[in-house]
This record gives sequence, C-alpha cells and structure tokens, in this order.
Amino acid sequence: MPNKRRFDALRRNIVIAAALPLAIGVVGAGLAWADPVEIRMGAGPASDEQLWLMKIRPDLTPHQGKDYSYKLVMFRSSNDRLRAFEAGQLDAGSSSTTGILFGASNGVNLVVVANQAQESAKTFSTSYFALADSDVSLQNLKGKTIGINGFRSSLEGYARFAVMKAGLNPDRDVKWLVVPLSQMGTALRSKKVDLGVFPTLFAKRESMDGGVKRVFTSAGISGIEEEVDVYFNPDFVAKHRKAVQAWASDFVNTARYLNDH
Repeated sequence: MPNKRRFDALRRNIVIAAALPLAIGVVGAGLAWADPVEIRMGAGPASDEQLWLMKIRPDLTPHQGKDYSYKLVMFRSSNDRLRAFEAGQLDAGSSSTTGILFGASNGVNLVVVANQAQESAKTFSTSYFALADSDVSLQNLKGKTIGINGFRSSLEGYARFAVMKAGLNPDRDVKWLVVPLSQMGTALRSKKVDLGVFPTLFAKRESMDGGVKRVFTSAGISGIEEEVDVYFNPDFVAKHRKAVQAWASDFVNTARYLNDH
C-alpha cells in the first residue's frame, strides 16, 4: 500500500461536480434491480493508484456494484489506452494532460472528469536513469538507446525534448526501444537500453536497488509539471450521467483515503 510520503509528493486536485441523488432502476411492476452500468476503465502501471485501488478495495467504493460496475483494463502506455478508447473498447481512461491534448487535437472526442496527480520540480517528477558507471549524460546521448513505454506518449516526448536540447536529432541520432515499465530496470541493468524512463514508484525501486544515476527529470528538462487525468467518452457521460457521478464520488473517497494513509 502506498504511504503518505508517496502521495504528499503528488498534489491532487479533484475536478468533478458533486454527485446528485442516485436513481434506482425498477424493472416492470416488480422491485427487481436494474443491472448497474459497466464502466470500462483503461489504466496503466504508473500514477493510477486511485484507479487500481478502486478495483482491489471495493469497500472504499460504496456505489460500485450498485450504481455502476467497474472493469479495469491495463495497458502498457497512455497512447495504447487512447487508441482503444477511440476504437470504442473503453468508456474512460487515464493519461497525462499532454497526451489528452494531443489526442483531442487529433480529433479524439473526450471530456476530462478528474485529475489524479501532478508532478512537481520541487517534489517528484518522472526520472530518466542510466547506469551509475556509464558515460551517459545530457551531453552524451548520441548513439544511445533510450527505453520508453510507448510511442506518442508524454514520456517519449520528454525524452525527445532532452535529445533536442542536446543538439541532436531524435529521429536520427539515438535509438528507441519500447519496454514495459515493469521491465525497464532489467533492460537498463542488462544494457539493452542506455537510458530508461522511470515514473514514481519505479524510480523509487531502482534508487533503492542502487547503481543508477538520474540524468534528467521530465519537469527539469521541460519546465512542465505534468498532470495525470481521467477522461470519459462524452456520449457515455450524457447517457449514464448518474453512474459517472457515482463513480466520481467513489473516486474522491478513494483519493482521500490515499492522502490520509
């Protein structure tokens, strides 16, 4: 279970209207309950603690199973989630604000319902690690292999920005390798990548294991304190507004629990 120090490092601003009184479905003349609306939520391996906990701790979500059912679908990267969402395979998902803006600018129809977290240059932002005994630095990236969790994601974007800041061409002067975040540490230590991306808990684990150095951070290299948001399909919200409001109420309750523990 994440502890208070972990979440003190991330500012959470819940952006959602207060839930309205919830309607109960009645079938025919009897008092049979209507099936709850299923919410298919896409999540990832980092920065989605609220979404995970809503699934594994249903006691924190009193509306779940009554006013909505909750299907959590895991994806390697936010871009993979956004593509599944666009294909109609998800009703909602998580992404960085950068990723959401990129999707919206390319015609993806979505609405942001909540903000999960915000990175900060003063506390924590995504780290890009190299082996401590390597020659990798911001000034020495040419020819290096950079590990990312997916293309067209904010994590790739910050790495590309660092390469350009070093005066290099990210499409010509470095190599890219897609690696799941859970395997990034192994890829770095086995030298399959020279530089890898490590959000939040992954960075903490690698730092505790030792033998790595922080080459740059997402906030430090870009000046952007990235946010992680939850978006929904606007048509789904319009059709199942009360179910979404019930989910949002449970999301707020889960976020408060995380902040208190």
